[in-house]
Amino acid sequence: YFGIRSGGIFADVFTILKILGIAVVILVGLGWGDPGNIDTSTLLPRNAENFGGALAIAMVGVLWSFGGWQHATYVASEVKDQQRTIPFALITGTAIVVVIYLLINLAYLMLLPLETIAASERVASDAVQTVL
Repeated sequence: YFGIRSGGIFADVFTILKILGIAVVILVGLGWGDPGNIDTSTLLPRNAENFGGALAIAMVGVLWSFGGWQHATYVASEVKDQQRTIPFALITGTAIVVVIYLLINLAYLMLLPLETIAASERVASDAVQTVL
């Protein structure tokens, strides 16, 4: 048994390592990627009457990937200055995840053609392999 302090340090170290790994992929994608891979013709809907339904279907996967942010409230009774800390943590944490999510997807789009992304089972691995 290593204790709570050791567990916290372990979690912090591996969280930092994960974020650094993601940051490397983002920097590589933005630095060596080809902006020409991004097809802007697909950004606007072709059929406006189906846009709402298509957006709703697309958002299911996106919203599931953001799951977990609400768990910060489970420890609210143990946090100092809950009135300030919990909203700050929820808003800041969600904003950081959104920025990372957008940047890494932009990096993927710059490193791989859209057809490759659609056919890939491991987009991050394929994106990094294009640079190596």
